[in-house]
Amino acid sequence: MIKSKVVDLIKSRLGNRTDTGIDAKIVAELDAAQEALERFGDFTPWFLLSETATYTTVVGESRVPIPDDMLQEYEEGALFYLGEVLDKYEYDALRSKYYGLSGAPEAYALVNDYFILFPTPDAAYSIDMKYYMKDALISTISDTGENRWLKEASSWIIARTGTAIARFIKDTEAAALFASDEQRAQTDVYKRHIDRMERNVDRQSGDE
Repeated sequence: MIKSKVVDLIKSRLGNRTDTGIDAKIVAELDAAQEALERFGDFTPWFLLSETATYTTVVGESRVPIPDDMLQEYEEGALFYLGEVLDKYEYDALRSKYYGLSGAPEAYALVNDYFILFPTPDAAYSIDMKYYMKDALISTISDTGENRWLKEASSWIIARTGTAIARFIKDTEAAALFASDEQRAQTDVYKRHIDRMERNVDRQSGDE
């Protein structure tokens, strides 16, 4: 659903409000809702999963900067070398195991803004990564545009935004209706998320 239609729909559901600056307030609340769902939601939906990115290591440098738009690691594997998932462990355990060693990447730890590779790279290695990423904020897109949230989960973010605005304008009836819509929309998106993960998956290992 495009941005302008989302704003109009929220105004309509709030009683066709025409307050001065109401459009800008709604967009600001849409941004706040999006950031809250991305950072603190009960799950991270499929449409925020990145394409595969590639990073080339530097000799003697174990740090790999996390992407600026990364929210969290992909649960099926964050870093890959030659198609194999690198195992993740606590930094202290890896530092003890690989102290003074260099070579091709075997494992990593996540420390602040870096993936730390072990052993320390002794050549330029291509590391692939998958992660969940921040979407473009709704305020940054055109009135006729849509980001991933508006395309895939418009009902969810509309309801969350409506709940926040209704609470601040002290419309308890609207707040209750939006809150009910939000719970239902979140459930619907979660069902789609699980369905996409499980549909057509071969449950057998393929080993004979």
